[in-house]
Amino acid sequence: MDDYFDKSNRHEVGLHRVATGLINDYTTPNLQAVYKKARLMLLDAEEIKSVSQLTILTNKIAREILPETTANWAEVTAALQVVAFNEALFNAKLFKDIYDVKLKVPADKKILKYINNSLLTLEGGARSNSGVWAEYVKQNSASVGNVYNNQIKSGYAAGESVNQITKRLRTVTNGILKNEAEALVRTGMSHYAVNARESMMRDNEDVVTGRYFNSVFDNKRTLICTSYAARQDSMSKPWGVNDASAPNLPLHFNERSNWLFLVRDQKRPEGTRAAVGGKEGEEAKETFERRENSLNKRRDNPNITGKTSSKPTYRGRKDSDTFNAGQIDGDTKAAAWLRSQPSWFQDSNLGKARGDLFRSGRLKLEKLTDFTGKPLTIKELIDSGV
Repeated sequence: MDDYFDKSNRHEVGLHRVATGLINDYTTPNLQAVYKKARLMLLDAEEIKSVSQLTILTNKIAREILPETTANWAEVTAALQVVAFNEALFNAKLFKDIYDVKLKVPADKKILKYINNSLLTLEGGARSNSGVWAEYVKQNSASVGNVYNNQIKSGYAAGESVNQITKRLRTVTNGILKNEAEALVRTGMSHYAVNARESMMRDNEDVVTGRYFNSVFDNKRTLICTSYAARQDSMSKPWGVNDASAPNLPLHFNERSNWLFLVRDQKRPEGTRAAVGGKEGEEAKETFERRENSLNKRRDNPNITGKTSSKPTYRGRKDSDTFNAGQIDGDTKAAAWLRSQPSWFQDSNLGKARGDLFRSGRLKLEKLTDFTGKPLTIKELIDSGV
């Protein structure tokens, strides 16, 4: 049983690589193709002389590129369905190897029906979105035309030339549209994999006795996942397989947390797990802060498009002077682990104000979110009595 954490987490890394492959094979080429089509249509217009001409053009661009973006997401969805079917088989083998337990594997149609009927309720910034997968991909398909529409109209209102407007389209294509598409693919991977496992485990409630919220121990863990990890630590028994009070994964875009399932009345899986903490000392802190300042400058530079990391994170051995990567006991609690880290790492995970509250003992990690899982602002935390 010592290998459950390790095998499951290595498998998750593999799924993230598959998601990267889908991005490289589908969404990135698709965005470049629709950008080129929109650009040619703009150049063909040569000069936009009136609002009515502008409206005709933007409607035509949206109409022409929608079938291509829709077809792209249909291909991504078909690939995710294959992942889901394989997830059931992988977990059946995993339980046989680790626990010597044989699980019933649902038919592909049953797994797909469960996934298609499962809601994704995702926290993103100040907004919470909810819907089935098909609604998310439909929204993203339409989003490309809408973003182009707004950029073309903004450029026209500013008196820009057609060439200047096409530059706007290139910027948003390589920036916000690319980032949104990548986030949706990775979230879709989590959605299909998690719900394929859940569909199978619900068919095996005679064997599977509970579930464990398996979050990633590093400074990229979100406030939402940190809160649920801490809630789990405070529970006297694990969430049940069919427990309505358990969080519905994925919880947010780019989700990395997943469920591990328990047998024989376990409270949590046995074994060790990977963790990336921070090094103690001023040198590590200063190195981290230099990287942080560099990222902030890059993010604030209007001439740099594309995705910029929100914070410095572990990139491998070259960061061994800043981060401390290794194995920890699988039974390690989220709050105890974070409390053992240097203050700069705590602040990177929680934010400076929350970090101060955590170090003072006033803030418990399970109180980072409300009962729905929505992160609380600093004011809301103070108002709640923290």
